[in-house]
Formats: sequence, structure tokens, C-alpha cells
Amino acid sequence: MGLESSIENKNFTEEQVMQLASDLHNKQWKESFKKQNPEAQTRIKINVMGKWKNYPQDLAKVSEAEKAEMEKIVRENPTFDTPGVCEDILNTPFEKLSEKWQAENVGAARFALELVTLASESDALEGLADKVHQNWSKNNSWDDLSKIPYDQLSEEEKEKDRQHVLWAKNILGKN
Repeated sequence: MGLESSIENKNFTEEQVMQLASDLHNKQWKESFKKQNPEAQTRIKINVMGKWKNYPQDLAKVSEAEKAEMEKIVRENPTFDTPGVCEDILNTPFEKLSEKWQAENVGAARFALELVTLASESDALEGLADKVHQNWSKNNSWDDLSKIPYDQLSEEEKEKDRQHVLWAKNILGKN
């Protein structure tokens, strides 16, 4: 299944891409994040020296200079709503995310729609979900989960990838 060919023969619209991107963030990701992190009230992303970090989770993993920069950004942005600098992606709807975070969701949506468009009736959900994970891993190589093959992921992590496929099928009316 070559995804490159679907770019010329798109069987979905940009509106469908944007709808799926919005749904993946506003519904699928948020629900999954809250289920895995029931105590979490926020998911803060901070742009530190050109790299996005999770706050406060990454404080122990960064250099002293990065830590100082993170703390400065937090002091200057107490509401975590400065696009491109400091964002609470858990409490920000897709439509108000910065271009960077919207682009991540749009890329994931486009990939899932292309995958489902090119899939045959015989393509199993697990195989398609594996491809979603491979794509996510390629785009998120900094994350430890990107180094784990799909078949070795926890059921919770596999379910996220399955949901990308199922949401794309729903958008395309291929239930």
C-alpha cells in the first residue's frame, strides 16, 4: 500500500482533514490523556531554545540553562496561553492551538485518511494501526514510545493507534 499515490488521487477533502484533526485533538487525544492521567489538570508544552518540552515533567531531564529558561517562561506566562511559546494543549481546543500543534494533528489526520483510503477490505485494523504507530514514531523520534514496535505496546497505546484508523473510517463513511 503506497501512501504517495493517494496524494495525487485524494479521496477526501481538506474539510475532512481538518475535521479529523480537530476530532483527534479535541476528543480522541484528550479523552485518552485524561484516562491515562486522571489527576492531570493541564498538559503544558513550553518552547525552550527551539525545542518543545513538557512542563513540569521534563524539568529533571533538561540542562540547567533549559531549566532556567523553562522557569522564566512559566513566570512570564502564568496562564500558559502564548502560542508558540507556552501552551496548555489539554485545555486548548484544536482551533486555538498554535500552528505547530495544529500541524501535528493535521499531519496525523492526513496520514490516517490516506491510509484508510488506500486500505483494502482485507486490511486488518491491527495492521493499519501498526502503520499509524510507525508514522507517529517517525515524527516523534524523541519520545521513548517511538522506539517500541507496535506489537510490544501496551493495550492502551495500541488503542490510540486503532482509534486514529476508526475515526478516519468514520469521517470517510467506511464504518
